[in-house]
Parts: sequence; structure tokens; C-alpha cells
Amino acid sequence: FRSNIFIIIFLIYPGVCNEAFSMFNCRSLDGGVSLLRTDYRVDCNSPEHELFKIVAQVLIALFAVGIPLYMIKLMLGRIGEYDASSDSDRFVARRVADELKIDDKQAMEAIRDVSTGREYSFLVNSYKPRYYYWEGVDMVRKLLLVGMLVIAGRGSAAQLFLAVLVSCLSLSLQLVLQPYKHREDNVFKVL
Repeated sequence: FRSNIFIIIFLIYPGVCNEAFSMFNCRSLDGGVSLLRTDYRVDCNSPEHELFKIVAQVLIALFAVGIPLYMIKLMLGRIGEYDASSDSDRFVARRVADELKIDDKQAMEAIRDVSTGREYSFLVNSYKPRYYYWEGVDMVRKLLLVGMLVIAGRGSAAQLFLAVLVSCLSLSLQLVLQPYKHREDNVFKVL
């Protein structure tokens, strides 16, 4: 049930975030008129829009920020469960390692991968077991990039600067950590 809920949330997350942030994207016109960019029928100075902004702030806090943080916490918890494994888990890992002729650490990661993949396969299948939380980190990156349109203003120099900064930081982090299972997904290739 939980994995199906995550799939649904994962699919609707970008649209909900865009709509919530769009409540703050107003355009000022002559005469002190300010209209919502996505719907010019909405006056940004009206009490109705103030209510929409409050709802959008709650949605951003609970959904846009809360979901990725919850996913990160959940996956870090899963990693912690396996770090504190019992003697029987180590025995199984040792047996698997002997059968497959791999080291104990690789066997333990394979067991963890299969166990976690059963519940959260769409979230973790691409990542090494110690980086299962990476999907949440990537969602935060996307949230920052979308949120910058509102904070810095669409097409502004500040937006460009912040977008380049977030992109370079996330690329650097990805190159250092190399969270993906397959080497070709971690390597930066220049064509």
C-alpha cells in the first residue's frame, strides 16, 4: 500500500508544486494593479488571493517540502535498520557471500537491495544501497529550481545565478558521491 501511495505522490508532486508556487507569481501593471500571471482574472491585491496564498504556503510546507524530507528520513531509516543488523543477518550474508564468491559487504548490500526494493523499488532501484535517500535529495533540488521562479522572478539575472548555483552544487555532489548503481550513470561525459 505504501509503495502505491508513493507512486501516486511521485506522479502528482511536480504539478502540485508548480500550482502552489504559481500563487505567488503576480505581474504588476500600471495603476497599482497586480494580476496573477497564470490567470489574469485574479487580482493579487484581493482578500481572496490572500487566502489562496495562505493555502499555497501550507501546501508548500507540508507537501512540497514535507514529502522529500519524509522520503529522505524513511530511506535513511531503512539504511540504519541494515547497519544495525543482527547476527542471523550476518550469517545469511556470509552464506550468500560464500555461494556467490563475493565479499560480505557486497552480499549484505545485495540482501538489503532486494529487501528494500520489494517495498520501494521505483524509488531505490537506480541507487546504491547507501544512497537510497537520493530521490528525496533530487526532489529538493527540483523544488529549489521551481521555487526560484517565484523568489527571484522569471527571467531575472538573480534567477539565472541561483539556477546555475543549484545546478553546479547538485552536479558536484553527484560526481563526488556517485549515488547511482551503474557507473555510466555517475560519469559526466563530454560529447
